Amino acid sequence: MIFLSLLVLFLATSLLVVFVVFCVDGTRDGVLGRMHRSLLNDIPDACGDLILRACGERVHGQVTANVRYVLYERNPLMQLVYLALVGGGYGLFLIYAQPLIPNIYLSAYHTVCVLFLSTAAICTFFQACSTSAGVLNARTTRWHDHYAYDGVMYKKDSTCKTCQCLKLARSKHCAVCNVCVPRFDHPWLNACVGERNYKSFLAFIMTNAVFLIYGAYVLGCIILSEIVKLQLFKSKYVNPDTGEPTDATTMIVFRYVLHIHPVNVMLFFICVVMGAALAGFSVFHGKLVLQNRTTNEFFKQRSARDAVTNFYTLESSWANISEVLFPVCDQRLEKALAHHNAVKQE
Repeated sequence: MIFLSLLVLFLATSLLVVFVVFCVDGTRDGVLGRMHRSLLNDIPDACGDLILRACGERVHGQVTANVRYVLYERNPLMQLVYLALVGGGYGLFLIYAQPLIPNIYLSAYHTVCVLFLSTAAICTFFQACSTSAGVLNARTTRWHDHYAYDGVMYKKDSTCKTCQCLKLARSKHCAVCNVCVPRFDHPWLNACVGERNYKSFLAFIMTNAVFLIYGAYVLGCIILSEIVKLQLFKSKYVNPDTGEPTDATTMIVFRYVLHIHPVNVMLFFICVVMGAALAGFSVFHGKLVLQNRTTNEFFKQRSARDAVTNFYTLESSWANISEVLFPVCDQRLEKALAHHNAVKQE
């Protein structure tokens, strides 16, 4: 019981930290704004000063370099963590949950569905990680120059101070990838999401949301089946304090199920919490797609009073969706390659 409580507390705290870091404007006043500044500025600075005083400049430099590598440089650590979570979770499901299928609520085909969704989740993950967001330079600018400047978030004839390339409308320099990215959305997993891989990112978060929600449904049915099969609500239990028999209550049954199926209960709560988080994230990005906005623009428009929220919104929702599913840059590149091949054959 204590372990499960700590697990739920850990998941809830992790989600709160992710929300505050990525979804809260740190320039605003209020509790969430102060939390954002504390997590990204005050706490790291205090830890750095403490390490410097306690361990000296050499250890401080090593710690700083390791933190920079993990958070701000491209590396495979987050990919390995994801694979460990999905692979380990599915492995535990095979050992502890799948033997309890079929039952009074689930048919045998649900094991195949879980396998299919777990495979789809990993495939979309590799697709999102391996697809380039797009790179702006002197050679590729013409493929991505198809957005107007709004004059507030994006100003014409401006140059990136880092890579010295022309800053196109909706582009931004990614500190992790160290390149300017067209239609920049946000950084993720030591890379970034942009014009060319946004649809792959959407497929990843939506597929994983469905996978986790479906996993929560399957695990919930397994737990309920065990409760019904063992008639736990009709059984008598011994009060540990008095030694007297007592009737079943919801808490007593829950603690008993946690005792006999701790792994399945743990997996169920993980799927519920993470599935709800990814479902909310999917809804947020779905709304952005329908409005033809990026995450970067969403936060810029909240802080820039003169920014027009629907400046890049097209005439219909389908037109906005099509721009994500069929990027203009890919269409231009395909036409150029077709023309090049035709000329080469002549």
